[in-house]
Parts: sequence; C-alpha cells; structure tokens
Amino acid sequence: MEGDLSILYFGLMNNGIFNATYRFSNNGSVPYKVRGRLDIYNETGYLIFTGWSQEFEFYPSKTKIFETYWFPINDTGNFTAEIKIYYGNEIYSSDKIEFSIKETHQLESLKLGTKVKVYDGEIDLNFNSDIDLENFILIPYKYPKGWIFEQTRLKGKRASIGYSPTVWVEGKTLTFLLISEDGKYGNFQEVQIKKEHGIIRFLHNLKSISRFIMSENN
Repeated sequence: MEGDLSILYFGLMNNGIFNATYRFSNNGSVPYKVRGRLDIYNETGYLIFTGWSQEFEFYPSKTKIFETYWFPINDTGNFTAEIKIYYGNEIYSSDKIEFSIKETHQLESLKLGTKVKVYDGEIDLNFNSDIDLENFILIPYKYPKGWIFEQTRLKGKRASIGYSPTVWVEGKTLTFLLISEDGKYGNFQEVQIKKEHGIIRFLHNLKSISRFIMSENN
C-alpha cells in the first residue's frame, strides 16, 4: 500500500496549543482506512500524551488534511513530538522534533454543564455554557490504556467523540479538555463511560443506520 505524508505545521503556537497539521494522500490503487496520531514524550523519553484523529476511508487519489492537538498542563522542560499515520496495516512515522516549554499558558475557566450519552463506538456530549462554544476543540486526555478516543471540534454546543475499545469494560472514565482555538478558555471534565440501553440506544442505532444509508446513496 502506498501513501504520502506532508507536514504543514508542527510545533507550539503562541496560544499555548501544540498543533500538528499534516496532509496524507493515497497514492496507490488500494483503498484503506487512515487515522493520524500525535505522540508527545518528555525529556526522559517517557510517552506523556497520545492524541488520535478521526478515522477516514481513503480511496485511491484521496487527500486529506489532519489536525491533532496537545495542550501542556503545568508541563515545562524539553519535549519530543512525533506524528504517525495508521493506514491499512501499515504505520508511517514522521521525523521527530524537539521543543522546549519555559512557562505554561494559563486558561480561563468557563461555567460548563455537560450531558453525556454513551453508545457503541460513540459518545455524544451536550454542553450548557455562558459563552459561544463554536470555536472549541475537544482533546481526550486520560482514558483506559489501549483504547482510542478521537479528538473533535464542537458543532454549536454539541460534540461526538468516536472511540474504539480493545475489550469493553463498563464503568471506565474519560477525562477530556475543552479548549478554545485561541487558547483563552479551557475546562477539564471527567465522564463515566457507561452505555445507554433500551429505547434510547435503539433510536440512536436507527439514526446511525439512516445516516449511513444516506451517505452511501450520495
């Protein structure tokens, strides 16, 4: 399988957010699924953060730009960052970069209420806030080892997080950071990963099937 990775931006921005923006292209003749990953290591080489992009189907000649973020919380010192692309059964790794953080960027907290519904492979979040959340990013931070939780952007005051567990275990928790693109506002929240059952789950699955059928017909 063939693929090409181009780094568009890879480093710490003035707003305190580490931004990895990269383009990946399917240059071959075989379709496959693609997911991006950002790893951050401290100065001892210990992995302190992994950020996952959403997963996409890549047919031949498809190109897409990915964005993956990290926000250092009380983290100063020397760090190393690496981008990885998972495509098909292959992994493409970028050259690592080294960078330093002398002082952390302080976030202004916001009043935030959250309603959570957990389904198979998806967590729906509805936020109640005193400010507009249109330009906010949701970054999963702490979650069960071996699981994948995708970063996402808010749509209005809602967000949907795709996730992939290795083995499902009820009652685990997810801690995420909701942060504005300008780095001004930010809140950490912890939610319990407990699936919906009964009619709520049935209606959600029915809605998902309808969306899939519509996308296949377009």
